[in-house]
Amino acid sequence: MNGSHRKPSRRTLRRAQERRTARVGFNKRKIATAAGAAFISASIAMGPAVAQAQQINAAANAQHDYDTWNNLIIVSDALGQTQRAILAPLGSIGPDGMFPSISNTKTTESESLDFLSGVLDMTGSALDTPDTSHVPGAGGVFGLGGLVAGLPQYAMVLPTVLAAGDTAVQVMPKSATTVAALLGVDATTLVQNGLAAAGTVWPTWNTVDQDAGYVVDKLDLGDPLGLLGLPDVQHDRNAWNHAYNWPLLQIDGKTWLVQERYAVDPVTSESLKQNFRDQIGTLDTLDVRKCVEFKKVPVLGNVGCKAWSSTIDTTYNPNPGVENALNQLNGIDVPGFSLTKREAGGQYNAFGDSSLGWLMSTTQVIVGDQVTTVPVLASGIALPFGLFTTGGQYSPGMVSQNGQTISGVLGSRSQGWSVPVLGVGANATSVLESFQIGPDGIAYNSGWTIAAIDGLGIPVPLVYSMGSFNFGPQGIGYTSPSFFGVGLPSFQLGDKPDAPAVDDAVLGMLTGALGSSLPTSIITLDPAFLLGMAGITDPTGLGLLDPFGTGQKILDPIFRAIITPPATLVFQGAADLGTAALNATSKQSSQVTGVLADLAQKGGDTAADTPVPTAADVPGDGQQGNLNLNQSDGQSEKRDAQVVVEPSTTTNDLLKQYPMEVNEAPVPEVEPAA
Repeated sequence: MNGSHRKPSRRTLRRAQERRTARVGFNKRKIATAAGAAFISASIAMGPAVAQAQQINAAANAQHDYDTWNNLIIVSDALGQTQRAILAPLGSIGPDGMFPSISNTKTTESESLDFLSGVLDMTGSALDTPDTSHVPGAGGVFGLGGLVAGLPQYAMVLPTVLAAGDTAVQVMPKSATTVAALLGVDATTLVQNGLAAAGTVWPTWNTVDQDAGYVVDKLDLGDPLGLLGLPDVQHDRNAWNHAYNWPLLQIDGKTWLVQERYAVDPVTSESLKQNFRDQIGTLDTLDVRKCVEFKKVPVLGNVGCKAWSSTIDTTYNPNPGVENALNQLNGIDVPGFSLTKREAGGQYNAFGDSSLGWLMSTTQVIVGDQVTTVPVLASGIALPFGLFTTGGQYSPGMVSQNGQTISGVLGSRSQGWSVPVLGVGANATSVLESFQIGPDGIAYNSGWTIAAIDGLGIPVPLVYSMGSFNFGPQGIGYTSPSFFGVGLPSFQLGDKPDAPAVDDAVLGMLTGALGSSLPTSIITLDPAFLLGMAGITDPTGLGLLDPFGTGQKILDPIFRAIITPPATLVFQGAADLGTAALNATSKQSSQVTGVLADLAQKGGDTAADTPVPTAADVPGDGQQGNLNLNQSDGQSEKRDAQVVVEPSTTTNDLLKQYPMEVNEAPVPEVEPAA
């Protein structure tokens, strides 16, 4: 045989295997070294980011949202005016109802309320929960959907009242003391003016060039609340109202946008002092001219004055006393607070009692830098002739932004479907939902759900929970779903994310009590308990009857040692990116909608003569632009508001081109549900 084809010896094969093993080991070491270098580089790069993490600009974002909403109202109004003007000439061509008729109004209100009236109005507005009765299928089980969605809004009334009370408690006593001190200055002024007046006769015969001024003459005694330093409440309200009716197609509908805000400025010692200074101004000093040449009568002596000095002597100045009195206001620093309500909604009806409804609403309370918001979302549809209806509503509850963490508590969810013609359907309402997302991780608790299935004329109730979960750099875990309170064991490695620290005491209490730690089962089917009930014991004593607990004890230190360090960097980096994106998006939305609003306003500045439906054309009382945030009674609240109608230049030209009377079909009055 040829030597080149001989079989390799065992020694040759062994050496080849050793060389391959060495190369694999070297490659593994290179990969491990590269991974370690990358991890160290990431730690160094992200270290400053962790130390200088950008915070969520909650207060600034809230102002951006306020501006954005006002801009959207302006843009929507401009579009509605254009639509109305295009369709208006068509109404004169055919018979009534052949073409759709449009109603479009925009209202703006601004007023300054005294502190007491403003706080009462603010509290009443906070208690007005969104009305989703126009949304098909959103009522939830036994009609509880609206009630549970309103619970977090009711809870937000307390921070508003506490903020108002804190303002009154800090400001009123010191302001009252200051007023008393100012009246003391006036008492001194009265004495000095009296002495100066007495000095105009024997024996000095001086003349008073100017009496010293009195504080009481400058203060507004008719405004006791303002006199005590309580700030006014600024109330602003903007609304857009659009409706259409097309009898030919048997369709009609309405859409609305509303934003209302009550705002109280911060109160500080300096602001209160400046308020008093603005009222009082600079008081007159007591100026006297002294007699330099007397009229003399023998025996009687000086009986008058022939000449007075050309120089005026200021013998008393009350202004330093005023400043000393204002020092009673030192030590006051009360944050401002506000309540803002926003709502967008629509209701659209068609033949066969079919309809579509939707609602987006937020109620926002700001106290200092603490921003708390309660959003509500709802939508639903009903097909003609009762064939099918479905809808739902969702609220994450009281949502707060603190540092880089967003959290919510007292959330709720309602959904339902039905086939009315068959009498079957199902509804469910979930309560006590909560969530948290931030650099400490993500946590979600589904709360508890009450459901009812209706198919036999008698609703069949169900109570269950979908459990909860959490995962983050410090730990990962879950609680299992439960049915009628009975669930399986939970599992947790490491720690759950800590509840976020909030400045609001009420929100902090609710977050701690009803957050991710809320139990999702009452009875837990623990293996150790079940096996114990069956008389089965663990002869080894190694925890074999408790696999969940034993697994946690084994894996927990491994998770903390291996997973936590790199996961901390990853979650912090994600939080940095998310925070920056949230802040930037809020600001850019305000800027973009601001540009659109400017363009819309410029297009409508040259026209103001667009005809609007008269009271005779509109069912009901004919009032337009009377938006009310709470329409539970179906009636519009009457407000003295100016209706602003600003069509574009093209719109105005169209109307002038068709000067004939426009026959419009009746337009449903816009009565938004809030």
